[in-house]
Amino acid sequence: MKIKDFTSSIEDIQGRTVKTVWSATSIKDLDGDVIADNAFTKTINERFKGSNLIYSLIDHKASLQTCLGKPKELYVESQKLYAVTDIVDTTLGNDILEHYKAGTINQHSIGFAVPNGKQMQREGYNEILEVKLYEGSAVLWGANPNTP
Repeated sequence: MKIKDFTSSIEDIQGRTVKTVWSATSIKDLDGDVIADNAFTKTINERFKGSNLIYSLIDHKASLQTCLGKPKELYVESQKLYAVTDIVDTTLGNDILEHYKAGTINQHSIGFAVPNGKQMQREGYNEILEVKLYEGSAVLWGANPNTP
């Protein structure tokens, strides 16, 4: 599984529901990758809408101790992958909500795989044509600081 970090802002907090930007498309990141505009289409249809297999985590640690919930909405708009998640009502969930409200969490990262044949080496960057998304994580530093 690959990890792709993303500097973002918290779009909205309503009660325990947080709307964040997990990733971006069409922007070269610090790893030299560009995710294509439609790279998330298949994974949203199959792993989110079809199977509910995508999680919201902290630091890419797949465990119940670091699980913030599952997104109830996941979509691409204006070259950004948005996730709307109801944060679980646990000590961890309460702590993370305080971090979101204080603005100390302003970056996110995705954990994903690239299916065989779904990336192309371009001049000066690697284009990712399709993403198999597993999770989105709150992180301290992202690979794409040029993205608002």
